[in-house]
Amino acid sequence: MKHLGLISIILMWAGTWVLLKSHIADRAKTISQHAAKSRRFHIVYGLFEIAIASMFALFMFDWFIPYFGFGFWFEILIAAGIVGIVAAAIIPARSGWRGVMHSAAAYGMAITLLATTALIALSPAVNAVAKLVAAAAITYMLVGWILLICYSKWSRRHMLLFQSVYFAAFHLTILAASYL
Repeated sequence: MKHLGLISIILMWAGTWVLLKSHIADRAKTISQHAAKSRRFHIVYGLFEIAIASMFALFMFDWFIPYFGFGFWFEILIAAGIVGIVAAAIIPARSGWRGVMHSAAAYGMAITLLATTALIALSPAVNAVAKLVAAAAITYMLVGWILLICYSKWSRRHMLLFQSVYFAAFHLTILAASYL
């Protein structure tokens, strides 16, 4: 089960790369907004994300959480994050109520990534190198939130980059804890 996390992360990044390569990547749009450009891309990317989220959930609940001894709150945060990514994959990033629901799921998931990264950094079961990776990830995530809140006009022009690095920071924390 340990390698299911690595496989799911690689597949997620490969799928995202294919999606963005098939479009002219507009840096002001999120990954979901790129997927929502066409119904076909949205359906394919949504199904792909559901499959990847399922693999990641198996990894987290069958290996990662038990191995490091994370407790109830970590499980709740991971479950909420996975529900958020699945909801964001199913609900297209468009205007109207769909956009509101998509944003709530996506931003909720982003908050859970920050919280779980913090719990990993604080865990006595995680090695020092992984803690440093987690600390760097937390720093980036917090700076990203500050830029998004305080400098919204500027940061939204670079949303794709911010979002990609945000996910990468979380994924690197998971991989560092698992393999270092």
